[in-house]
Formats: sequence, C-alpha cells, structure tokens
Amino acid sequence: NSALPEQAFTAPDLAWWLSAPGFNTTRDFFVMEGSHGGEILGARDVRQTGRGDEDVPILESWGAIHPVVRDTGLADNLIRKAIARAEHVLVERGRRQGIFQVRCDEQDSHSRSVLEASGFRQARVLWTMIKRGLTDVQLPLFPAGFAVRYFRPGTDDQLWVDAFNDAFASHWGGWMGMSLAYWQHYQTHPSFNPELSLVAWYGAEIAGFCHCMAVPETGAAG
Repeated sequence: NSALPEQAFTAPDLAWWLSAPGFNTTRDFFVMEGSHGGEILGARDVRQTGRGDEDVPILESWGAIHPVVRDTGLADNLIRKAIARAEHVLVERGRRQGIFQVRCDEQDSHSRSVLEASGFRQARVLWTMIKRGLTDVQLPLFPAGFAVRYFRPGTDDQLWVDAFNDAFASHWGGWMGMSLAYWQHYQTHPSFNPELSLVAWYGAEIAGFCHCMAVPETGAAG
C-alpha cells in the first residue's frame, strides 16, 4: 500500500520517538488534521540524531499520510514544511550546508514521486533481511583473548558510543555520529533489552558489538 508510512509505530513507540533529546514537537513535528478536527490525516517530522557539532549536519524526516488523502497534495505540503524547517535548523546552528534524507519503500511509487517533485533523488537502497527460526544457528567460536558479554547500561555507554562512531567513521554518504544522550535515550525504548546486545572485548577495549532488539508485536528480532 503506497500510503503506508516509512516506519510503523505503536503508541509506546511514538511516545518514545517524540521524547528524543533535542527534538521539539512544537517546531519539529507537523500534523494535518481533518476539517472536523480530531482526526490526523498526515504527519512529518525533522530531526538530527547526531552529536550536533558536525560541520555538515545530517537531518532526517519520517512521515505518513492517511490513504483517503493520498492524492490531495497533502504529502507535498508536509514535505515542503519539513524542508523549510530543515533550512531553519541549519541557520540556528550556524551551518552553511547540510544533508536532508528521507526513506520510503522501493515499491512506494506515490512517496517516490512526491519526494522527487521536491528535489530528492535516490541515493542508495537499504535491505531488510529476515531469518525465520533460530534452531539451525551454530554455536559461536571466538579467538583466544576475546571476551563476550551483555551490554551493561550505565557502565559501557561511552565506550559503546566511541566504538560505534569509530566503526561507522567512513560510512557511505557521511556519518553524523552517535551522541551519548541519544544512545542513553535509545535504551529507554520499550523493546530494548541489554541481554540482546552483545559486546566483544579485547582487554578494556570494545572489539565488536552486535545490537539486537526483539519486537513484541510480531516476535521478530532486528
């Protein structure tokens, strides 16, 4: 369905999403109500999840519209408001340029046309891969000298952020960096479980990590 959002939310997910550090719902979140009020027909936001000190900030936007108003121009108006807000964010932060990115399903022809009409161009394709069932997973073997344990909230936070940023320092298209505040907020997500995030240590340094989340609504893991 081309009217589906780029990302689906439950009520707890949405509450968590709106409480992100640095996100101001009065300035960074736009909704369009129906003519009689009480019904939201569309929504879109603007956010930066990086540290905030980048020379070229990367801003992101999520949005959704109700199927009954898909062809009314509502999506176009929302993305234009988001672009205008993104420009204001750059001015507020004293930056001369930035990157503004949005995502949609590859088969979502409506969203693609709306975004392309606003000047967006496809930059890359992301894959979501699913494994159904874990009964055939082999036991892991780690080299000597490496220790693997669960992530420890409040103890491993800064080391995890540093390792994360080092791992993605040469990420394609630029990397905005993970802030400590964002990672600590991320841990408050309803589906976060530190026992699903494994950290491989070599002495006092993080050699690698595998961050996973279980999604209660479907039983899936990501």
